[in-house]
Amino acid sequence: MDSRKELFEQIVLYIDKNYMDISRKKLLDTFHYHKDFFYELFREQADMTYVQYLQKVRMEKARALLSGSSKSIQEICRESGYRNITWFYKVFRQEYGLTPRQYRAKAK
Repeated sequence: MDSRKELFEQIVLYIDKNYMDISRKKLLDTFHYHKDFFYELFREQADMTYVQYLQKVRMEKARALLSGSSKSIQEICRESGYRNITWFYKVFRQEYGLTPRQYRAKAK
């Protein structure tokens, strides 16, 4: 197996486990690679940026929580890795075309 692919898979696993509390610096420090190499690797392997991938992971988590729990939108926002609810609403609406409340109502 290609070592770049293996490295990418390790990075993805790390992001998937730590999506709630992750930063670029923390990720780069964990894997000890220069940011340019890291961003190039991510774009090459995932055909998207690190930020786009992290957003995708967080939005999938939010969507699952909205349709499968009775937690408040604020709780779901935090558990999805967002600290700012206004930003969470904006990103969610861009991703799904609905607000979190609308999505929850439609999912029920």
